[in-house]
Amino acid sequence: MFDKIRGEWSAAIPELDCKSDKTFCHVQKPCEQVSDKVKPVGFQMSDYVFEINPEQYLYKSDEGKCFFVIHKCRLPGKNKNLFLIGDAFLRHFYSVYDFDKDQVGIGVNLHSQGKVTMYKPGERPKDSAKTEIEENMNEGETQITTE
Repeated sequence: MFDKIRGEWSAAIPELDCKSDKTFCHVQKPCEQVSDKVKPVGFQMSDYVFEINPEQYLYKSDEGKCFFVIHKCRLPGKNKNLFLIGDAFLRHFYSVYDFDKDQVGIGVNLHSQGKVTMYKPGERPKDSAKTEIEENMNEGETQITTE
């Protein structure tokens, strides 16, 4: 699935470099010139899709590069399908851990309303972008983790 996301990014930004940095894809442009060319990315976990807009997953470096801070874990074996989304996700969604029931509750942070979206599959808000990329957590094929 990450190859599909990276393919869409590369199609929108032909000069995207996903090889020279061991962690993140990046481009030698300001993020303001990149964000309107790429789409939101959504991850489905259980019964909800958590979607973040480009402004939330692009990181402006001091050197003028724009980094795409969603990436696939490069470890082999059972970790090969992990997505690392870290701060790009955690700063916009609050989480509540119920260790007794082995559950995690996730919701949109108040300060992030309008920047990220949470919805049930098939019920995407009409004011969001028209396309999305999702990972189906119900299948157990892909895990999303934070760094």
